[in-house]
Amino acid sequence: MITGADLQVLHAVTRGQTLIVTIALTGAGSGAVTVTDTAGNRYRPAGQINDRGRLLLFAVIGAKPLDTLDQITIRWPKATVATTEVDAFRKITAAGPWIAAEPGNSTNTSSESINMGDLPLCTEGDLFFTAMNAPNGPAPQFDPPWQETPWQPVDPSPRNATLTTAYRSIASTENDCMVHGTATPPWLSITLRLHTQARPGSTH
Repeated sequence: MITGADLQVLHAVTRGQTLIVTIALTGAGSGAVTVTDTAGNRYRPAGQINDRGRLLLFAVIGAKPLDTLDQITIRWPKATVATTEVDAFRKITAAGPWIAAEPGNSTNTSSESINMGDLPLCTEGDLFFTAMNAPNGPAPQFDPPWQETPWQPVDPSPRNATLTTAYRSIASTENDCMVHGTATPPWLSITLRLHTQARPGSTH
């Protein structure tokens, strides 16, 4: 049973970037989940789903700078399995709203197509970020124009990495904003709208 993670910053975060912390928990209680760092940034809840597992997003917009001597600390109730990821984006001015999705009461245990709609209004210049956890594996796959965020593990030998994050920019207000891909039930997903375009980097 594990209760948290201390993530070392692998690449410097310049002042003003946006950080999104994704936390996927299996077998966890209903207690509080917190995110802090050694630079004193304030991480605000940016999405959560508590059903057949817990998936949570925390965000800080306009972050104070972090370098490789800094650390991001995440704490949660005891959990049997936990996976965390930190993604960094430039030129973000606002975040929200967000939506949560899951496969319903499907008893299918093999990989199936996902087609999630009802996203917030597509606006040219915005960016959408999505996090999906499929604890039974394999890791979810996203279809273009969605792109998976670069994956840089803190542990050089990660195990059962079933948490996947992806992003896409909106080129025009007429674009299809749905999330397309494949995942194995019982997956959980949160999609967050970010205002303006960005270029990502990530740390697991």
